[in-house]
Amino acid sequence: MFSLEGKTALVTGASGGIGSSIAYALAKQGARLALSGSNSDKLRAFREQLNSEFGHDHVEITCDLSNAKQVEELIPATVDTLGSMNFPQFSRILPYQDYDSETGLFINTKTIGFMLEARPLPGANKDIVATLEHLLRTKIPRGVPFTINLVSSKLVGDDIEYGLREFSWSGKQAEKFNAITRAYYLRAAETRFPLPESMDLPLTLRNYRVSADIGQYSRT
Repeated sequence: MFSLEGKTALVTGASGGIGSSIAYALAKQGARLALSGSNSDKLRAFREQLNSEFGHDHVEITCDLSNAKQVEELIPATVDTLGSMNFPQFSRILPYQDYDSETGLFINTKTIGFMLEARPLPGANKDIVATLEHLLRTKIPRGVPFTINLVSSKLVGDDIEYGLREFSWSGKQAEKFNAITRAYYLRAAETRFPLPESMDLPLTLRNYRVSADIGQYSRT
């Protein structure tokens, strides 16, 4: 594997999901990181984890990317902390130019559009599916690019902890049984759920996120 020793980088969205996975991979290869995200508690815990595992004294900078003022302050704050950055920020790699917080529109070099993230809907049935289909079929203008993105991740720790808060064991052996439950689901994410031999199914645990991207070419 290649080495990133002596390199520095800014990783946005590092408090969870894909951002934390990218940060972990960079830190593992030796880069020193400025971790940015909107959840300061998760960001601090993740920074401490990276510092403990890989060293390099990584830093955290809380920033909400939907807040234009915070985004403007992010790069100077990072450069002041880490010095000259070895990797460019995303706005220089991607066509993203600006975000309008009032309309929710992302403004790119050649396009303009918005993104919606779908949340799990308990109790969904055929009527809900039909309603969503009608919405997409009748409300989106013809000729406008529309993309559905599905991201699958093994990073389920936060979801497991959230579930344990609602359905945790109690009593004298609570800590022991909660640890067993946590390990059971983490193993399902890393490999698969243990099933009887008669049920040889590739059943795993994943954190799925679905987003819908809608945009069109900008006239500006």
